[in-house]
Amino acid sequence: YRLMGCVEAWKSYGHIENNANSHRLSSGLGMILIEVTDVDDTANDDSVQVGFYRGIGSYNLDSSGKVLPYASYGIDHEDGLPRYGDIVSGKIVDGVLKTDSADVHLPFFGNYQYMNQVFRDMQLHMELPLDGKPVTGSVAGYYGVDQFYSYVRGMLSTFPNRHKFSCPSIYVAAHQLADGHPDPETGDCTTLSSAFKFDAVAAFINHPEQEE
Repeated sequence: YRLMGCVEAWKSYGHIENNANSHRLSSGLGMILIEVTDVDDTANDDSVQVGFYRGIGSYNLDSSGKVLPYASYGIDHEDGLPRYGDIVSGKIVDGVLKTDSADVHLPFFGNYQYMNQVFRDMQLHMELPLDGKPVTGSVAGYYGVDQFYSYVRGMLSTFPNRHKFSCPSIYVAAHQLADGHPDPETGDCTTLSSAFKFDAVAAFINHPEQEE
């Protein structure tokens, strides 16, 4: 919000977020699967593993358009190996999953833009959806300035003059507000401290047979 909070289309009820979320829901593109393994106790466990994958196929929806819990999804893979699949350590505290800080690659689709996004020093907090009901989680960390600007630039080429903001202004402001991961040669920061909220439901993940 330091960077985009004044742009009406970028607010939680604005066109940018609503269009991206509705298209993701209807198409399944950019689906992120979070797998928690090595769980001994779903209420409190001081050592679990958390994997991040790209789901393939469409969401399983009920008659009202909401995602059904406990559906099965495959993961995007090639030659038996997942295209995504970063594994980070974490723990469960009072039913809340918390991951250690780590760089994580996540698929992205929104407003007709595809991206292999990298979240630096990412931490995830999420209640475990044990009863099948949707839960809300959050991720926080650092988002690449060039990565974010690439999304903005591509989106404006798809929706020219619709969102009422200036690409050059965003480029300058994003670099001014960058506050993480300085370039070793110039000293300029290359990432923006960022946070996202998300909704999740319980699901099953089908893994391909792994190569030796």
